[in-house]
Amino acid sequence: MNQIPIVVGVTGHRDIRSQDHHQLKQIVEKELMKLKEQYPASPFVMLNSLAEGADQLCAEVALRLGFKLVVPLPKPLDDYQKDFTGASLEQLNHLCSQVSDIFVVSDIEGLKGDSSYSYRQAGLYISIHCQLLLALWDETLPVVGGCGAAETVEFMMNGSYIPAEGLMFHATGGAVLKIITPRVKNAILVNAFAVSLLDNGNVHQILKKIDTFNREADQSISSPLVPEEIFNRLDPQMQTLHRLYLKADALSVFYRDRYLKAMKWLSIIGVLLVLTFLLYDELNSVAMLLLYGVLLLISSYTLKKAKKATWHERYLDYRVLAESLRVQFFIGLSGCQYSVYDAFTWSQQSEVFWVQKAMGGLLALTTCVQTINQQEVRLHWIDHQLEYHRNKQAEKGKSVILNEKIASSVLFWTVILYLLIAGILLYYPLALEFQVQMPVVSSLLLTGSAKAITIKGISLILLGVLSSISVFLSNYYGKLSLERKASDHQKMVALYQQALEKWNMPEVSYERVARELAREEIIENGVWLSYSRHNSY
Repeated sequence: MNQIPIVVGVTGHRDIRSQDHHQLKQIVEKELMKLKEQYPASPFVMLNSLAEGADQLCAEVALRLGFKLVVPLPKPLDDYQKDFTGASLEQLNHLCSQVSDIFVVSDIEGLKGDSSYSYRQAGLYISIHCQLLLALWDETLPVVGGCGAAETVEFMMNGSYIPAEGLMFHATGGAVLKIITPRVKNAILVNAFAVSLLDNGNVHQILKKIDTFNREADQSISSPLVPEEIFNRLDPQMQTLHRLYLKADALSVFYRDRYLKAMKWLSIIGVLLVLTFLLYDELNSVAMLLLYGVLLLISSYTLKKAKKATWHERYLDYRVLAESLRVQFFIGLSGCQYSVYDAFTWSQQSEVFWVQKAMGGLLALTTCVQTINQQEVRLHWIDHQLEYHRNKQAEKGKSVILNEKIASSVLFWTVILYLLIAGILLYYPLALEFQVQMPVVSSLLLTGSAKAITIKGISLILLGVLSSISVFLSNYYGKLSLERKASDHQKMVALYQQALEKWNMPEVSYERVARELAREEIIENGVWLSYSRHNSY
């Protein structure tokens, strides 16, 4: 599978009136069908604890529509079944026979507690790992330490929880599709069955980006993270992570190349615009005026096409996604129970929230942990990255030196030419008015009656060319941030050298090294994203 799922979570009341079941099923089916029609390239998953009432109702509809059903339980199934009786127990067992995965959630808040606390953790897990929460709810207010639908909605909308591990601060960006649902004990609601979307995270933009990624074809075969022999030993979930990485990596390279190509041509056209204008001004050339107009149109078209195609945005988004998948893959191989979802910094949550939500949904399907030989993990994770950043540091360093040499050379000849012109102007001013006959060139340039150009004109054109080259260097190579990238690679070399040392220390656990290295990688990727975001056209 080379697709990221769109994950719909469910929360709601247990005591739904029997006469409302049919109408609620119709409403739920209509809303879920809308999602499938809006995002046809994506697989759909429902996160649902299968509690009596709203959960079981939504699960029935989801299975009928072809959703995969993933069941996070508050406690082991044998214990969970004790909370059900009669028809609801039969329905639970029936639904459990059709699920794609069923597991007990971990203690996210780390406080421990009674049975209601475990239900709270299940609701919290669903809110973290879904991109859209479906709430069959009567809008009762949440209570401190509560475990019901109101609290799950509050988790989703405001991130109002403190995890035992990971980041305490969460960017508020949740979406709840609310269906006002009467309870048996609260049967009179003025706006019963009304449907509305509570959204402070632009959920449709998130889902659209996930669907766009799923729709994109693989552009090329990227370098695998591990040899085929290791890949074939992996669980299907880990193989899925690897395939998704290859796709995201290939797409990021594809859009990077198009972005760089567009930026290069825009910079070249900028130089040519300056040159053609100078030639027009000095030679009175109709051809240069026409060429200037053509170049202007080409520049406008290229810029408009590049912005409309969002090559730069997709390059950055897919690079962040690829890095997140790569890091999560190696965390899993190291046997560490850690999610990159918890490593996203505040600024990353704001800039690439869709990637975080995509990873959250993807990791809802599996714990993505499979321990292999630790030396193999070190070789393909730390050693490979160390070699990669060393090579990139050397490559970017050479580019920085070359760029500096070209810039220095241009500056040198600009100064020489300026001094030469200034000297002629001071001592032989009439020499600047000397005309150079160019009848053939003038005819080609459609200059009309003018058949010559003065030394002054030639000097101004040369100065313009040198100035244009300086503009090109600052515009094109400046946006590549060569010095910053070289510096970043140097920092990463130091990081992986330390990681290699600590990995080989018997007193330090692999899990701790993997966890901290993963967090540093995600943070560094966020730093790269921050400065790259401003280097657009």
